[in-house]
Amino acid sequence: MHIATDGSWTKQEEVLTEKIEGFLSRLSRKSLREIQAKTVVQSVILPTILYAGAIAALSDSWVTKMETRILRAVKGAMKLRSGTSTAYIRDNKIGLGIPSLRDALDNEIISSSYLRLNQVNEKTEGCTAWQRLSDTLGELDCDQRAIQTLSCMERTETSDRH
Repeated sequence: MHIATDGSWTKQEEVLTEKIEGFLSRLSRKSLREIQAKTVVQSVILPTILYAGAIAALSDSWVTKMETRILRAVKGAMKLRSGTSTAYIRDNKIGLGIPSLRDALDNEIISSSYLRLNQVNEKTEGCTAWQRLSDTLGELDCDQRAIQTLSCMERTETSDRH
């Protein structure tokens, strides 16, 4: 991950372009079957871009440019005509089923955001439940050492049974 000191993501885009374009250039010169092309795109190219895209703000122009280059490389590797429709590349039933880069990026951003939100909620709910237990035990004149002893006793009892 390369982030410029001025906060610009341009450097990240340049480094990512350099990395991906070199790979796409080599890919387009290969001769691959459909499943091989799909596997390369979905397991190598997209994850590399998705990782950077979830962290960096990739510009729409960069995404569009890279989308075109990925399609060109896939068509070249499969020895398809340059006029082969993008719909064929995207279609899951009769085509390759390779998602568009923009859709994949949007899904990754939504998924990772949802995951982070759930982690925050779980932590908050866990802290709230622990605080309620602590408050209840405090009302019963138990101190923090009693709570720690209780959790140690539960672990000891559980481990003795197994």
